[in-house]
Amino acid sequence: QEVVALEERRIGTRLASALLEGSEDIPKLIDEYQSVKQHVEDSLNDESSEVYNSVPIEDLFAEGQSVRKIILLPHSLNDRIGGGIEAGDNILIYARPEVGKSLVAINAACGFLAQGYKVLYYGNEDPAQRMVRRFVSRLSGMDKQLCVQHPNQASRLAIERGYGNLFFVKGQRNTFSEIRYQLDNIKPDILIIDQLRHMETGNDNRVQQLEE
Repeated sequence: QEVVALEERRIGTRLASALLEGSEDIPKLIDEYQSVKQHVEDSLNDESSEVYNSVPIEDLFAEGQSVRKIILLPHSLNDRIGGGIEAGDNILIYARPEVGKSLVAINAACGFLAQGYKVLYYGNEDPAQRMVRRFVSRLSGMDKQLCVQHPNQASRLAIERGYGNLFFVKGQRNTFSEIRYQLDNIKPDILIIDQLRHMETGNDNRVQQLEE
C-alpha cells in the first residue's frame, strides 16, 4: 500500500506539471495512473474472490430456507419475491414524480415496524411532521380527520403496531456521511432513504450522481 501510494503521488505530481504545461505526455501519464489503480483493485479482488463450482444443489436451497424472511407489504409484492426479503437486500423504488413512491415506502416501512423491526426513515423532501402523520395514519388505520378527532385511539393503535421503533430523520445536508452518523447512533434493522435523487454527491452531472 505504501509503495502504491508513493507511485500514485509520483505520477500525480508529474501529471499536474504536464497539465500546467500542456505537455503531450498527459495521456500517457493518465494511463500510468489508471494502471496503478487497476493493479491495486485486481490484487484485492484476487484475495477476496470466492469460487463456487458444483455446490450440492440441496445445500444451496436448504440455506435459503433457513434464512429469516422479512415480510414486504403489500402481500401481492411479497408473493412475487419468494415470500419476503432478506437482510442485506437493497430495493429501489423508481417512478415518475407524484405517483406514490413515498406511499409505497411508508406502507412497506409500517409493515417492517409491525414485525418488530427498527426502521430509520431518512426523509429529505417533505416536511417531517407531515411524513410522520402519514405513518401514524397508516399504523393506526385511521385517516387524518379521525386521528384529529380521536388522538388517544390513534396513538394507542400506532404504538401497538411498532410506532416506537420508527426513527424519522429529516435530512439537513443530504450527505451519506450524515446517514452513516445516524446509522451508528440508532443501529436500525432497515434503512429507507426518501428520496435518493436529493442526496449530495459533490457532482453536478446527473448520470454520475446516480452512479455514485
